[in-house]
This record gives sequence, structure tokens and C-alpha cells, in this order.
Amino acid sequence: MYLQITDKCNMTCDHCAFSCTRKGSFMKEEVFKAGLALANDYDFTIVLGGGEPTLHPQFETFLIHAIAAGGGRDRRKPFIVTNGSIKKRALLIHQLAVANIIKGKLSYDQFHNLKMVDEEVIEAFRESDDLWGPPYGIDEPVRATSQLFKRGRATRFEEAKDECICPEWMVKPNGDIYQCACPDAPKIGDVWNGVDSPCCECWHSEEYKEALTNV
Repeated sequence: MYLQITDKCNMTCDHCAFSCTRKGSFMKEEVFKAGLALANDYDFTIVLGGGEPTLHPQFETFLIHAIAAGGGRDRRKPFIVTNGSIKKRALLIHQLAVANIIKGKLSYDQFHNLKMVDEEVIEAFRESDDLWGPPYGIDEPVRATSQLFKRGRATRFEEAKDECICPEWMVKPNGDIYQCACPDAPKIGDVWNGVDSPCCECWHSEEYKEALTNV
């Protein structure tokens, strides 16, 4: 389950499917806890996402709650991708990932403003190939965006494919839940009242259509 703890970001990357900017909102703690409880009901892995998740004023608190909710099970360890701009919190993600307490990654590619990332952060994540890296290739040309999606700023690339950037239930900062991250995805509930959905797949997927026929 993707918990969008903020839709605010301090970078304006061209490949951002959410078109995040410095203006945005933060998920409240009670919303986050309710989202965790719902994820536990379905035994879902938690993604702490954004925007840039480390911008959230209560990031450490949320992270502790997410770790505790996972119960130490490998498949339930929270996953976080950071742009690395908040040095102290980026290094915390790295330390916890190396200790196998969470799953984390530094998003480091040609689309990010690398001048905003301290070299200590970059070097720390570079120590492990699976903790950092260019999902589109740091030296790859812009055509690498063929792996991107027709949403947000990513639509500026002609090569972008019409695919879902997050084909699972997505919890917005206000607690509303959508079937997936597609811009036309239906709202299926909220963290307080639960969801009305046949599955947790992208609503354009064949799996979703099949699940509908089995309801």
C-alpha cells in the first residue's frame, strides 16, 4: 500500500508523474496510523512515499510506526525512496536499510538536481548497488523515459508509455484511498471506513477486470 505522506517536494524533476512542487500538504499522524492499521488488515507492505517523504515534519515518527507495524518480517519491511536532499534523514534511511530493518533507495539519476544532494549521502548509498542507482540510467539519454508514464510532468516525453506508476492502493495525504495511481483511478474508500474493491491491482489491469467478474 502506497502511503503518500506528502505531495510536497523540493525538486521539480522532469520525470515526476505526480508533478510535485514545493507547495503541498502533509499527512496527519492519525491518518497515517489508520492507514497502517488498514495495511495490517490486508498484510500489505508499506511504501512511505511522496513527494519527497523526508520533508514530512514527523518523518522519524512515521518511520518508527511503519517499522513496528511490519513486525520484523522481511516482506513487511517499509520501503522508502528518497532524493537524498535532507542529509540527516537520507543517511538514516541508508543506515536502516544496511541493517536490513527497512528497504530503502536513493533515487539518483539525470532527472534529479544532484547539486542538492550532499556527497556523503551519495557515497553512503553507493556502497551497496541495491540501495542506490539510476532507475533510468545516470548516463542514459532522455529516451530512457520510455519507462515512464503518461502522468504529471512525465507527459512531456513523447516516448512515455501509458502505464500505471503505482499499481496498488494509494492513500492520499488526506486519507482518501484510490485503486491505484492512475489519474482516472476511482476513489475506493478512506483509511477510517475501509475500501470497496475486488483487489489491489491497477484498475486498468486485466487482473482487476477479472476480479470484478468474480465479485
